Amino acid sequence: MKGAFAMVLLAVSIAGGAEMNRWEKWKAIGERFAPTEMKVDLSSFSPREKQAIFKLVQAAQVIDEIFWDQQGPDVAELRKQVQNGRDDLKLAFGIYYGPYDEQEDDAMFFGDKPRLPGITFYPPDMTKEAFAKYIAGNPAVKDAFESPYTVIARDGKVLNAIPYHDVHKEKVEQAAMYLEEACLFLDDPALIAYIRQRAADLRTDDYFKSDCDWIDLKNNRIEIVIGPYEVYEDKLLGLKAAYEVYVYTIDREGSAKLSTFVENIGYIQESLPIPEELRKSPPGLESPLRVVDLLFAGGDARQGVQTVAFNLPNDQRVLEQKGSKKIMLKNLLQAKFDKILVPMAKVILGSGPAELVTFEPFFNNILLHEISHALGVVSVTKPDGTRTTPNHELKELYPAMEEAKADVVGLYAMQKLMDKKVLPPEQERTVYLTGVASIFRSIRFGVAEAHGAASMIQLNFLIKEGALTREPVTGAWKVDVEKSKAAFAKLAAELLRIQYQSDYAGAAKLLADFGKMTPEVQRSVAECSSIPVDIRPIYEYDAKPAATQTQPQSQPQKQPK
Repeated sequence: MKGAFAMVLLAVSIAGGAEMNRWEKWKAIGERFAPTEMKVDLSSFSPREKQAIFKLVQAAQVIDEIFWDQQGPDVAELRKQVQNGRDDLKLAFGIYYGPYDEQEDDAMFFGDKPRLPGITFYPPDMTKEAFAKYIAGNPAVKDAFESPYTVIARDGKVLNAIPYHDVHKEKVEQAAMYLEEACLFLDDPALIAYIRQRAADLRTDDYFKSDCDWIDLKNNRIEIVIGPYEVYEDKLLGLKAAYEVYVYTIDREGSAKLSTFVENIGYIQESLPIPEELRKSPPGLESPLRVVDLLFAGGDARQGVQTVAFNLPNDQRVLEQKGSKKIMLKNLLQAKFDKILVPMAKVILGSGPAELVTFEPFFNNILLHEISHALGVVSVTKPDGTRTTPNHELKELYPAMEEAKADVVGLYAMQKLMDKKVLPPEQERTVYLTGVASIFRSIRFGVAEAHGAASMIQLNFLIKEGALTREPVTGAWKVDVEKSKAAFAKLAAELLRIQYQSDYAGAAKLLADFGKMTPEVQRSVAECSSIPVDIRPIYEYDAKPAATQTQPQSQPQKQPK
């Protein structure tokens, strides 16, 4: 009896320890993300402009709920349970929009059902092979099945592609109505036209017209990006887009300072290590750059690690006709630099070299990353003459390859601009020290996530080329600038080749060879454990959800046609 009783006590002790570990895990997740108030000065905005912002945030919060829906019914059920649970669990669940830790290969920290690679985009039992086989046997469905804006549903042995606007009909309509209401408080005809068109496009999932209108905006002070864009949530095939939204104000003075970069985009494209026939600038390459202050983000734009910039749209038709638009989120950038990069640099590089890590090259690095998304090739021609895209051909490997390309080509481009004296050549060492510190920063996002995997490839490649070595005594990393320049040029050539040759096997090999965390890197990352991985933005509109607030008091004036 004593032995049986002891076994019971041991079982209880183990169960209690496991529960305590769960609590510690939840708390640890929250501690990774430094709470940061994202204040934006709206004192120069009129009452009517503020009402327009209010309505845009209402639309944004509906889109945020659609993104939650895309995570699936299992996550929805757990979300209900979490609302009445511990605060640390509620915080962790809210950060990741579910129970899966993206910093640990989507390991579960709550619940008992592992994440499906295709979440709600496909039937639960769908495989890549089954998807390809079904299309091969039913070629007429190919376009609808591969559309970023459809959900694949099973009806017996038949598969159907259901448009997003039907799957999320009620909430899509609600978001569209809030957008239209925002127009009642605006006076800028171009901005009104864009927002109204976007509302219409949400109802049809054809975003071509509003994407073009968004790129053409020039004199507005308020802006919203809203809809399904990035395909990172689709870890099965990398085809389906997740809903996201940004509401922000334009920093006109900061945006004007970026003209030098715009003027040199063609020069950078023509300097790329790709075949000469591919160096011709894609249409619309010299498209707008904007510096903005973020008022609110939702959906995929707010899940987990926060993006500091984005380059949209992804629609091939728009890219070929208009190019893309690059948005730099200045207040997020500054927060990450102050709270994450500066303290990390002291650990990774040592206190002396860390003094050379400054905000300007960090900002320029992120800016050229976004510009580089539009560099290289946006479409490829297969041997049989058909036109396709790197995204389509590289499938689920594309996000990591594209993020790596943007990072590496961005630093390659910065070197070209220093060689041309567009940027100060004397900043060369500062540029590479800041770049290496930023790579370590991104690795902590988790190598299962596209940006983290891209950073791991770069770091391992730099180590292989002798550009980066770890001091055995201090643990600090020494950056050889000349070898770094050569390594980034070499890696840029390989990443661009993978894209323009649609080399899926080459992409898989690059990830296999360089995408894994090494013990040396792991030790350095562990030494940064007391530093938050990222920030957790707190927006003024978070205090009370806009979608539940009362109707604004001021009435709209008659707007221009």
